[in-house]
Amino acid sequence: MRVTILGSGAADGWPQPFCHCASCEYAREHSVVRARSGVLVDDTVLIDPSPDTTTSVARGRLTLDRVSTILIGHAHPDHVDPSLLLSRHWIDQRHGLGKLDVYAPQSALDLIEPWLDPAALSSGTITLHPVVIGAEIELASGHRVTALPAEHSIGFDANDPAAVEAVLWQVRSADNQVLLYAADTGPIKPSTFDLMHPADLVLIEETFGDVTDHDTAHLDLATFPGQIATMRERGIITEHSEVVAIHLSHFNPREPELMRRLGAWGVRAGRDLDVFDLGTLEPIARRPRRILVTGGARSGKSREAERIVASEIEGNVTYVATAPAMVNDPEWDDRVARHQARRPQRWTTRETSDIAAVIQSARADESVLIDCLTLWLTAVIDDCDGWQSPDRARTVVVDHINHVASALASTSATIVLVTNEVGSGIVPDNAGARMFRDLLGEVNSRVSAQCDDVRLVVAGHTISLSE
Repeated sequence: MRVTILGSGAADGWPQPFCHCASCEYAREHSVVRARSGVLVDDTVLIDPSPDTTTSVARGRLTLDRVSTILIGHAHPDHVDPSLLLSRHWIDQRHGLGKLDVYAPQSALDLIEPWLDPAALSSGTITLHPVVIGAEIELASGHRVTALPAEHSIGFDANDPAAVEAVLWQVRSADNQVLLYAADTGPIKPSTFDLMHPADLVLIEETFGDVTDHDTAHLDLATFPGQIATMRERGIITEHSEVVAIHLSHFNPREPELMRRLGAWGVRAGRDLDVFDLGTLEPIARRPRRILVTGGARSGKSREAERIVASEIEGNVTYVATAPAMVNDPEWDDRVARHQARRPQRWTTRETSDIAAVIQSARADESVLIDCLTLWLTAVIDDCDGWQSPDRARTVVVDHINHVASALASTSATIVLVTNEVGSGIVPDNAGARMFRDLLGEVNSRVSAQCDDVRLVVAGHTISLSE
């Protein structure tokens, strides 16, 4: 199966024509233009004929004369442009393009029918088919397609099968290669996952980026990794699946940052005219297994670490909180509560300073997030009563870090460690603080030497130190 992305953008495209935000300006400066979403499969199946399809086809030096089936997700204008069918009619009159089947929710069929030649409809040259959820249909091209319910409320009762007005599409080729096209949708229901097959290529929407208060049935960078995790857990996304984010908007960060974030989840951002030959997809490159995230206070380092493991399947993430207990400290309690609120419920939390033992016992399919080495070091010094005895503290810390380094060197799990940069400012005015600064610098250096990837977070932006 050969899949061409005709458009990878959301309803207003990217860059947004009326916007001067950083994402839009970057896109303009680098000529990264994302048309409204649509896909062409094997030159014969067109999914979501958007108002940009004509231009996208021309830019890709493609034609649509072999298209025998059109699949439409819903009746929003960015997913169906009836004038495209009028353009087809003008050529069909002269050259006889053959039979065309259109599968869509009834509201989309009602939208396009006035644009069609009544004679073509009455003769069966063009046939309009209302979607039947879950039914696999064999097309004239030899593909088999299944309509799946999208979570994209547009004013209809989605609990009534006859009133489902937004669908996702699953396309299977004659040699059983599978495309899942999932735009537009919010978080998908378990009953819909039950209808999905393991996919070679997953095109899934990620519309709203870092904007999470959009109050729409779309995915964003907070809900997107959970969908990927569920699809992996259910075997829809396998180790051989290519996963591509589409229906992207300027609410996302600039493209390099978006690519970096998605890459942590084994996903990449689609671009217009990307082509995927499902028979020759390369195996997915393994992500780094040992990652150190460092930065200053409130820089965003914990969020960065959490994002790295956010797409792991249920039961496969252990969050290690290394902070010692604080008594009668409301400010500390508030910090802890905010961290806890961010963590998905499917993660397991352990409160311990024995991080070497946690790393050693981690399974190969497990991800361990340790937050953070700074508080771990505090606990180690506390336990040995080392604040008044720097020599004893250093001896104990070196012994502990040797065990941690050894565990990191031998682990088969994915380990993400968070730490702080505390040695770049003014030299502390007391011996205990100077000792802590120096020891944390040694800890960070030893740990980073065992890591595949080291990242510095500054003012919410992440810089790779491993490239």
